[in-house]
Amino acid sequence: MPTIVGRVARAPMAASALPDHDVLSTTPGRPYDEPMNAYLWKSNSVIAPFGDAVSDVLIANETLRERQRRTLEKLGLTVHETEDPDAITDREFLLVRDDLYFNQTAAKRFLDRAREADESVVCALEQGPFTEFTAFLQNLDGDTDPDSGDPLVLYGMYFCRAPAGSRTLPGSYRPLKIPARQRAHEIAPGDFVPTSVGISFTPAISDAMVMHVRHWTHLWLINLLVMGTTLLRRFTANRLALVWRVLSALSFNRQKIARRFVIKGKGCRIHPTATVEGCVLGDRVSIGAYSIVRGCILGDGVRINEQSIVTGSVFGEAATCSPRGWAKACVIYPAAVAGKIQACMVGHKAFLASPAHFIDLKFQGTIKVTHQGEIVDTGMNFLGACIGHEAVVGADVWVAAGREIPNGALLVKPPGDILSKIPADLPPGRAAAVRNSEACLVDEAGRNPPDSADN
Repeated sequence: MPTIVGRVARAPMAASALPDHDVLSTTPGRPYDEPMNAYLWKSNSVIAPFGDAVSDVLIANETLRERQRRTLEKLGLTVHETEDPDAITDREFLLVRDDLYFNQTAAKRFLDRAREADESVVCALEQGPFTEFTAFLQNLDGDTDPDSGDPLVLYGMYFCRAPAGSRTLPGSYRPLKIPARQRAHEIAPGDFVPTSVGISFTPAISDAMVMHVRHWTHLWLINLLVMGTTLLRRFTANRLALVWRVLSALSFNRQKIARRFVIKGKGCRIHPTATVEGCVLGDRVSIGAYSIVRGCILGDGVRINEQSIVTGSVFGEAATCSPRGWAKACVIYPAAVAGKIQACMVGHKAFLASPAHFIDLKFQGTIKVTHQGEIVDTGMNFLGACIGHEAVVGADVWVAAGREIPNGALLVKPPGDILSKIPADLPPGRAAAVRNSEACLVDEAGRNPPDSADN
């Protein structure tokens, strides 16, 4: 029989015991003097190619489960896990699928409005730039706003009413639209891709952010969105500190001001010739000579070697960027080594040789990925690859856009293309090329002599 994990007895708690901005709004005439329970509905789904339970995937170096719990607890909720919502005996409770990422703004707006409703409801966003940008591979249900008739997108967050045995299924709940400021951001020509190539999608953000994690592309995208909002929040939360950072630059030069927007942990070592702007650094982060690091979150012990370029990326604990490497719009799991990549997802302890090549752009058409055994179109023409945990990609290996490399895979250059046999009588001044691992003379027409097997 399914059991509820972590069930504890509820005890009354005065609203004054919680910060004012985190307490759930109280409907007039309906006192709310004890905490409500929230349940994470376990799905046992995993994210390929990592094989990780969806609740254990990392978002800005924190598991999805930890983020869900922290967000809900800030709203005064007591969080549990369940595999069977029908076993819950509470008369009112919040039910959240374990693959749903949501920020505090979205959760609070939904809860405030759900408390005022007289029935069970499901969280919905009005169809807009953000829902369209993030919808691929989520298999989301749609509906219409019962009041305005606007098209809605439904997400796995439910406010449930009535005791067990008398509740309807969450799929039949009335949609409850929460306000969200969805804004599209066009990619300027020359950003990430050549000016001659058009981008097939329009990135967008929302102040109320809700998105399911059902594919590695979702995990990659959520990390980048959360990274951006985290940096913005960390640098603008304290207005006095914000003004001080600007004034302390002693210049109106944008680059000099940007260098003041760096939050460093303990024991960080940044070479004087390195440029670091708009970043949050963990403890013991090392950044080498002439490296450029912009708009990133770097975990504890991250090492950015000399002459590297790292922008708009998340690096996990003890991850490394190789000398003269680059990582742009990438998510690097702990202890991984990145070479030269863009728009990629790299698993735990994976190693990418610097001369390995990852294609991240499709000049015509859009990039397809594998999802649940099928080839599915992402609708994007800019996307790198996903490298599994402890996988190794050697020098001169070319990986197509959107591909998944399994955990523990070892990819190397064809041995026949590596020179291992060099004739002692190789004449000086004559061109030679590698053929079946051997240096062979090139004829006057620029061709290798044929093997005996070709005759």
